[in-house]
Amino acid sequence: MGEGRRFRFRRRWFLWVLLPVAVIALGRWLMPHEEVRALVIEEITRATGAEVILGESSVRFLPGLGVRLDGGSIVGTGAALEAATGSPSKIDHYEIRLDGFDVDLALGPLLTGRVRVTSIEAHGPVMAFAWAGEEVRLEGFALALKDVGVTVESARAAVERAAGNVPPGEVIPPDLVFDLEARVDRVTAQKALYEGLEMGGDFAGRILTVPTFSVHRGGGLLSGNFAVDYASDSHGRFSFEAAAEAVPAEVLLAPWAPDVAGRLDGPLDVQASGDFAMRDQATVLRTLKVEGRASGGPGVLRAEDWLREATPFLGNRQDLKNIDFKSVSHAFRLVDGRYHVDSLEFRGGQTDWRGAGWLDL
Repeated sequence: MGEGRRFRFRRRWFLWVLLPVAVIALGRWLMPHEEVRALVIEEITRATGAEVILGESSVRFLPGLGVRLDGGSIVGTGAALEAATGSPSKIDHYEIRLDGFDVDLALGPLLTGRVRVTSIEAHGPVMAFAWAGEEVRLEGFALALKDVGVTVESARAAVERAAGNVPPGEVIPPDLVFDLEARVDRVTAQKALYEGLEMGGDFAGRILTVPTFSVHRGGGLLSGNFAVDYASDSHGRFSFEAAAEAVPAEVLLAPWAPDVAGRLDGPLDVQASGDFAMRDQATVLRTLKVEGRASGGPGVLRAEDWLREATPFLGNRQDLKNIDFKSVSHAFRLVDGRYHVDSLEFRGGQTDWRGAGWLDL
């Protein structure tokens, strides 16, 4: 989940590039289609330093201005992005392959100095980003922004601010609004596969609110809501509520606690909520606060090497080091860089185990 979230934060520049490019192309609908296509390629290349290949373009003007690009790809590096924007980038490299890109622009609001994009829709086979040796890969994606609104003056000022090394919250126009819908067939993050991601939300007042998201993992379901607040923190503050239902413990814990994941078999249900500041990894760890509860069973905890000190006391019942439990319950907190085990209880047919304590992250 953490990596999936980082992807969403870092892809904002992609939307900022495509929005003005689309507006420019729409404003020149009288131009030959090949000239429109060349203009879009030129603008994306200038803004990102990426290698850009686009398919055929078409332009329409009824009932409103519209442009469509039939496929293409954008492949680039963080170094080229830094050179083009003049701002530091944590991205190592990225790849976006499109099957189609459509923009519809309402004509009426332009007369009052506002840009209102009826819809921006992009879909394709692959969107991948890598940074710090980690990659997030989306396969089979469909992204739609609808009812996008912003004043021309505010958008122009945002482009000027983006040229400097400023936090994202200071770049985002204060009057920018849009609705968001997203669907992804497969998401790979931290070498973990998630399937059938769906989410919807809106952006207003520099706050992205997603009241519903859901994704499948190992036959179980992850769902919840989240918000990214750039109004109170210009670097962004992430808050969430999430739940896991009947997800295999090994699959659910593998990206976050691999040592535990390799020892625990059985389904888990988890409810958690929390928030953190998004400035950098050190800030995330320092500000991260999470509270939650997990329960599940039946299953097995293979704890043989954890219970070496108990060997003399178990006598001929060394088999008890593999804890066969009917149910497990666990209350936890993450705060000040420490994982607090408020309670942990395994109930089984032959033994019950209880514990509490903490671990430094």
